[in-house]
Amino acid sequence: MVDKARFEIEIGADGSGAADALAAVRREFDKTARTLRQQLTRLDTFARLQQQTKDLACEYKDGSSPHMRGTGARRGHRR
Repeated sequence: MVDKARFEIEIGADGSGAADALAAVRREFDKTARTLRQQLTRLDTFARLQQQTKDLACEYKDGSSPHMRGTGARRGHRR
């Protein structure tokens, strides 16, 4: 889980400190965006592996797996 960032921004009447405050917010935003991109990549990888696992299970169940051809095995049973 991402920790909530808390910023205390002090901007003077003349606008001093605004650039520093904006830079701090931008750095935190970039860090959060990078973390979210990494998590999405992991989720995408997991979803692809999960789908491949389901596909292989179906192939073995109905005997259509290319890995089982020529072995005399049918419907997922090996000799």
